Amino acid sequence: EAFSLSERYELPVLFRMTTRICHSKSTVFTEPRVDIPPAGYQKNFVQNVMIPANARIMRVELERKVKELTREVETSVLNRIEKRSKLGVITSGNIYNYVREAQPEASVLKLGIIWPLPAKMIAGFASSVERTCVVEELDPFLETEIRAMGVPVSATARPRPRNDELSPEKVAELFQEGAEIAEAAETEETGEIVPRPPVLCPGCSHRGVFMVLKKMRLTVTGDIGCYTLSALPPLASMDTCLCMGASVGVAYGLERAIGSQPEKKVVAVIGDSTFLHSGITSLLNIVYNGGKTVTVILDNRTTAMTGHNENPGSGKRIDGKPAPRIDYEALSRALGVEFVKNVDPYDIDRFSKVMEEALAFDGPAVVVARRACVLIPDERRQLKPKVTLNQELCNACGACFRIGCPALSQDSETGKCRVNPALCTGCGLCTTSCPTGALGL
Repeated sequence: EAFSLSERYELPVLFRMTTRICHSKSTVFTEPRVDIPPAGYQKNFVQNVMIPANARIMRVELERKVKELTREVETSVLNRIEKRSKLGVITSGNIYNYVREAQPEASVLKLGIIWPLPAKMIAGFASSVERTCVVEELDPFLETEIRAMGVPVSATARPRPRNDELSPEKVAELFQEGAEIAEAAETEETGEIVPRPPVLCPGCSHRGVFMVLKKMRLTVTGDIGCYTLSALPPLASMDTCLCMGASVGVAYGLERAIGSQPEKKVVAVIGDSTFLHSGITSLLNIVYNGGKTVTVILDNRTTAMTGHNENPGSGKRIDGKPAPRIDYEALSRALGVEFVKNVDPYDIDRFSKVMEEALAFDGPAVVVARRACVLIPDERRQLKPKVTLNQELCNACGACFRIGCPALSQDSETGKCRVNPALCTGCGLCTTSCPTGALGL
C-alpha cells in the first residue's frame, strides 16, 4: 500500500518503526506480487530541477497532492474503526495490540496512516463514544494534532509515560483507577529474570581491538555496529557514539578542541561497511586540514550487526554474486594517508605495537584490523582447537573475565574459570589475559 501511494502521488512514504517492531519477526502473508514495468525517464525540468522558480510551482503542486491524500485517507482500509463500547481509544501501530489486550471491550480507531490524519473519521469516532483517549508512545503527536482539530480527547486514568516504550502491562496500568498498583511479591517461581546485557560473540575479532585500546587508556570515539557493545563493562573502552560514520569526524573534532599534546590519545574506531558508507569523507577532511587522528577500521568482511549484509568490502553483491572487494589500505593512501598498516586483531602483541607506531606518527594514521566475522560460514569452518584449562594453574584471579567472553564462566564454588566448549571458537584471546598460563590452546 505504501508503494502504491508513492507511485500514485509521486511522493515518498515513510514507515514509522518502533523498537518492538524492529526486534520482532513473524510469518507474513501478502497478496501476489505485481511487477510494474519500468516507466523509463521523461524529461521534466519543473519537477526535477529545484531552482527557486520551480520550487514555488512545486510547492503549489505539493499542497494539491496533500489535499487529495487527505480525502483518500478518510476511506483507506489502513484506518479502521472497531466499535464495541462507549470507551473509545485512538491508537496506531503495535500499540493497537497492547490496547486490545488491556481493554478488549473498548472501541478502537486504529490509524494505519498517521499523516495526513483522517479528520472526519476521527471526529465521527469521537462523537460515537462517551470518552475518547489516545494511547501512543513518547511524544503526544496524535494527541496534539487531534486536539488541534477541535476533537475533545481525555486523558487516561494515569499519565502516559514520556520515556521508554510501552508494553501490554503499562497500557493496562494507564486505564486503572484508584490506588497505586501493588508490586507482585517475588517468589521462586515468579522472580525477576536475571538481566543479561548483550555482549560480543565468542571469538569476535573486535574484542582484541578493544582489549588493547583499553589497556592503552585511549579516548575512543566509536560508531554504530556490533563493536558499540565495547562501551559496556567489562571492556568499557568506547567513549562516544553519535551516529553512523561520525566516529572519525568526532575524533578530529576532539583533536582540535583538546589542542596540542605531547602525544596523541584520541582514536577513532569504525566498521568496514560504515567507513565506506560515511567515514571516507571525514578521513579526507583530516588529511586536508593537517590532522593527526588515528583511525582504526574494523574489517570483518561483512555488515554483521544488521544480519551480515554484503557491502563493497565483502567481495559479494546482495545477490551473492562476486564483486570487486575494496582495498582499504589503497583507498586510505589514495586519500593522502601515509601511515597505513593492517593487522590481525587476534595477534594482541602485534596489534599493540602497530597502535603505538600509529600514535607516534606525525600525521594521520589508519590501522586496518582485519579478521572475518566468526559467524560467517567460511570462517567457522576454519576455527581453531578449543581453549583448554589447567585447573591446577588457575588461581581464580578473574583476569580472564575482564575480556567479556561468553565462553568463559566462573565456578560458583571455587571461583575458578570454566570454559564452555560449545561456545569457544579457539580465538585464544583469553590466553593472553591469563597471568598464570592456566588457559592455553
